Amino acid sequence: MPKFKTVAKGRYIVGDILGEGGVARVHRGYDRRTGTNCAIKLLLPTLRRYPRIRDRFEREAEVLLSLKHDHIVELFDHGVTDNHHWLAMELITGGSLVQRVRDNGPMDADSVIQLGIEACDALQFAHERGIIHRDIKPGNILMDAEGRTKIVDFGIAHVNDASKVLTRVGVKMGSVRFMAPEQRTDASSVGAPADIYGLGITLMSVLLGRTPKKPEEDLIGLKRLIPSTLSYILLRATLPDIGSRFSTASEMGQMLRDIDASTHDTQPDN
Repeated sequence: MPKFKTVAKGRYIVGDILGEGGVARVHRGYDRRTGTNCAIKLLLPTLRRYPRIRDRFEREAEVLLSLKHDHIVELFDHGVTDNHHWLAMELITGGSLVQRVRDNGPMDADSVIQLGIEACDALQFAHERGIIHRDIKPGNILMDAEGRTKIVDFGIAHVNDASKVLTRVGVKMGSVRFMAPEQRTDASSVGAPADIYGLGITLMSVLLGRTPKKPEEDLIGLKRLIPSTLSYILLRATLPDIGSRFSTASEMGQMLRDIDASTHDTQPDN
């Protein structure tokens, strides 16, 4: 726990830890001014002395301020209190996709289709504003109390050329198992297809209940359980060649919308 109990001159009460990543902790918070609950994200004290890490944390605030969307976590406020860098954000109580699969097992096709549609809408919104997330994975997609998708953690988002500085100083640029092949080669110059790849692997992982090892092979086992069109979408989203993937998140989202999961033939094509 931090040494202080509030930030922003006492406006936000910092409560129990909800989760911790490589750069920050997320606490349950309370906004005294509005009387509402929130989440408080704090940069880890051990990293405060690194200017580039602070830049990454502060850049997440800048990114979120420009992304007001139903399926992207909302930023309420941000600042520095007693040298502690913090973000006050929307509190999402449904947990991440990691927690959902851990608690309930693999997700069904209908749920994954809806999840994919909402995530595609959010990614398209970000991409149209020049923002590439670069770390789409089950841990960075939350579900609210009503089951709606919320994408979080834009800390390594690519905004124009700003990310090149972070890459040079060795800041981690994505989770390898969900990372597109081109991102492993040059994380500073990836585009929308990298997020599409990450989403494809994420959707596959929640259907399987584990991270895919080889997408094409894992899809063979899924073909009897999911609509054939969904199988095609997942395959195309995770192709190694950038030009063979969906060109935009909206294109992928539209194909997901076109699936009638309740009546579509779930048998593999002959």
